[in-house]
Amino acid sequence: MKTTTKRISALLPSFLVDEVKRTSEIEKKTQSEIIKGALEEWSKKKLIDDLEELSKIDFDDVPTINEWVSIRPHIN
Repeated sequence: MKTTTKRISALLPSFLVDEVKRTSEIEKKTQSEIIKGALEEWSKKKLIDDLEELSKIDFDDVPTINEWVSIRPHIN
């Protein structure tokens, strides 16, 4: 599956820009690839953090199986 790309503009502290440039040269990757990789890692961590938070929710308002059976429409 081909992904559509878009150009963005961002103002970053100079030490971060310097680090992206340095990493780009060391890893022989474009600066866009370095930033894309960092954003993908951030996105994965955020997803994991969000899932961990959701897993702590107690769904005590969900009916039991017997309650579901008693309230579901009867199919003939």
